Amino acid sequence: PMGGREPGDDLAERQWRNVVQEMAMAAALPAPAVKILDSAAVNAAATRPGQTVIVMGVGGIGVHAVQGAAHAGAMHVIAVDPVEFKREMAMQVGATHAFSKIEDAAEFARSVPNGQGADAAIVTVGVLKEEDVLAAFEAIRKAGIVVVTAVGRRTERINVPAGELTLSHSGAGEMRPFLRIRATGSQL
Repeated sequence: PMGGREPGDDLAERQWRNVVQEMAMAAALPAPAVKILDSAAVNAAATRPGQTVIVMGVGGIGVHAVQGAAHAGAMHVIAVDPVEFKREMAMQVGATHAFSKIEDAAEFARSVPNGQGADAAIVTVGVLKEEDVLAAFEAIRKAGIVVVTAVGRRTERINVPAGELTLSHSGAGEMRPFLRIRATGSQL
């Protein structure tokens, strides 16, 4: 059963097909598109060898952020997605760990050497919500980076204290701009 539904359930089958199609589309992207998508991990998150990176949402964009973090040499590439198939796919393309909940991923990031939290959290969820961004901030260390590449509803507001942020735009040469948010070090 997927999500508590039996395989004969039409809704479950449609959801499963969507997941498989999304992953197949991501795998079929041309090399330049992959370069653009994994730049969220490498450029906007400033990923360096030995770092810990969390990718929230490992669908078509997130799976490439996982690959980018792995290629950049991150020691711990942590994939977070409620869908088991997506977590398994992330493990195949470079994730070192996978969790269904961000809280579990953040706890793991605090348990590894230098356990202050992740160096970066990249948010690539399907529909952005305030709780996603706040959870990403909770998962990073002081002066860590939160990169948001997800799209939210126009009415969605994200309330983060201004003293927590340094905002920068790194859209030069990329298909769409990324917003980099760096925590100043105090807790939310």
